[in-house]
Amino acid sequence: MERVGTLINKLKEQFDQQADAANLSITAQLLLAELQFNNNAESLQGKVSVMMPSIQMNHIETPEIKATPPSSLGWLFDTSIEIPT
Repeated sequence: MERVGTLINKLKEQFDQQADAANLSITAQLLLAELQFNNNAESLQGKVSVMMPSIQMNHIETPEIKATPPSSLGWLFDTSIEIPT
């Protein structure tokens, strides 16, 4: 919260010195971001409980793998083409 006070004082100084709207806007955005950050930090300071799901490992199934060759010879392509010499 110390940074919030500093930003408020900076905004007041800029206003008293009649700074342009761009500078006031930047300081106001920084102030808003700091307030939102502090609000989130305060809400996260509670207690947290974590529960693990229960798992029953009575029966584990293993999948059955069936492999079949692509063709009767085991080749992907027909290699019985004759090339003339």
